Amino acid sequence: MEKDMINNKLNTLGKLRKSVNDMSESLNARRKIWEEENNLEIEQIKTKKEIIDGVETELRTLALEEYAITNDKKLTGGLGIRVMKKIEYDNEKAFKWAKEHSLALSLDKKKFEKLAKSESLDFVEFKENIIATIPTKI
Repeated sequence: MEKDMINNKLNTLGKLRKSVNDMSESLNARRKIWEEENNLEIEQIKTKKEIIDGVETELRTLALEEYAITNDKKLTGGLGIRVMKKIEYDNEKAFKWAKEHSLALSLDKKKFEKLAKSESLDFVEFKENIIATIPTKI
């Protein structure tokens, strides 16, 4: 009885796997045809996204330059500056410190960084990370 049940399940599994494989092949074939039919638009979108990336990089550079001069975080056209603290430390020293304080066998970066914000550790630095922001709706 048990062998029949196992064989039945194996048979079902084989059919399901074949069905999924056949469906995937069919879908991939249709996807390939669709991509060939829409290749021009796909390439145009790709090109425009690359241009957008370039313009955004230029805008961020201009915004950071303006911020360096004026220290103003709200700039023309909705551009902005975000100043965030970025934690930097030597991983080996942090791990050694964590072991000395019975915190870890391996460094839990998330917990360590949270703790480092409230403790004064000589090997931890907080540096400003200045980011230019661009409004999503222009």
